Amino acid sequence: MRRISLFAGGRTVVHQSDLEATVPGGVESIFSLLDAVGEGKKPRAFKLMRILIDNGNRPEFIVHMIARYHRQLLRGKSFVSGGRTPQEAAQKVGIRFPGLREKYAKQLERTTEEKLENRIIRISECDLKLKTSSIPNEILLDELLVNLFD
Repeated sequence: MRRISLFAGGRTVVHQSDLEATVPGGVESIFSLLDAVGEGKKPRAFKLMRILIDNGNRPEFIVHMIARYHRQLLRGKSFVSGGRTPQEAAQKVGIRFPGLREKYAKQLERTTEEKLENRIIRISECDLKLKTSSIPNEILLDELLVNLFD
């Protein structure tokens, strides 16, 4: 994230081209991974995780993005619990494009608050292990994906 903000300079809006220039392997891969996780596509998620690692993405960045995605879904769930539709929740959490709002709404419907809270705990545990453990990063990331699909 720091690399992206430095690249964007003083601008308050980050453009697609900024992301493409600063994210190894391209921005599409990280968001494709998040979609695979959200859509329950386990084999695809493992394949994309490997591509991200092979393209030089730092494990901390991958975990950060997975955590951000799950926090965003949890926020959406709270809006739905408060009476909003999944599409309204998508808009409330800042998803601007109609196609992405629809995808987000479907992912909201696929999960529960309890599952999201448990996943966020697993993500935090992985993040801590990445920073403090001697276990190889690839094993930790694979373990995280296994936990996200349980």
